[in-house]
Amino acid sequence: MAETNPFILLYDALWELLESYAGFTDLVRLGNRIKFSGDNRAPVKQEMQSADLPEVRLVCTGGTPHVQRTSGSSSCTKTFSVQIATGDQRYNESLFPVEWAIYKAMARWQSILGALIWEGESFVKQCQPVSSRIGLAEFDVARGIKGWTSVWEIEIDMWFSTAILQA
Repeated sequence: MAETNPFILLYDALWELLESYAGFTDLVRLGNRIKFSGDNRAPVKQEMQSADLPEVRLVCTGGTPHVQRTSGSSSCTKTFSVQIATGDQRYNESLFPVEWAIYKAMARWQSILGALIWEGESFVKQCQPVSSRIGLAEFDVARGIKGWTSVWEIEIDMWFSTAILQA
């Protein structure tokens, strides 16, 4: 159940963060926002056409759990990649506008991520984009359509009461 799992709450809230900014939704069509949640067990499109771009995927790439980090608290840092495929080799047409929209959406993280509650407590303490890579058709992001791709790495720090985790 989503309400009992802070990781699921976080993933859904990250999408809410992006989609609550009109600058993002104006640039990336709903069908081009690839979500690894919900009913679709295989959301990645196998074949791409120009109408499928730009495409944005939000992928959890790992994390660092810390059980009993302090005498009463445990923490977990989750890392996510925001993957962008543009299908265009011009920076100004797709890449930079989508990156800027993501950047602006992320600047408002506290209003959405900071408001997440688990077991009666706010648990997201920090959301920080930590790096960005740009290339032409990086790994499987573009799936055969040559254009700029970008991968933004984001780290999110969560803190929990160890006593509540042990209950």
